[in-house]
Amino acid sequence: MKKNNIFIAAPISGFSDLKEYSEYRDSVLRCIQYLRKCSYMIYSEVERVIGEDDYDSPSNSVLSDFERIENSDIFLLFHPKRVQTSTLIELGY
Repeated sequence: MKKNNIFIAAPISGFSDLKEYSEYRDSVLRCIQYLRKCSYMIYSEVERVIGEDDYDSPSNSVLSDFERIENSDIFLLFHPKRVQTSTLIELGY
């Protein structure tokens, strides 16, 4: 059976400015686009969040993220630099 559900954990906060986050976000979005072309189903908040003002706090999103992780076949973490982020909680889960 082909495993095709991927949960992508990627930091949204902790970048020095919006430009740094935008460049990082663009690279994650290119990866997501490639994986979708390969018939993977992807869940990642990075698609929805343009900047820090757009995302839910970890306490508001943790349960839905954990449920999505449980329903995924693959967990993929993008962690581009030393930063404290909820992706580490997702990784630990």
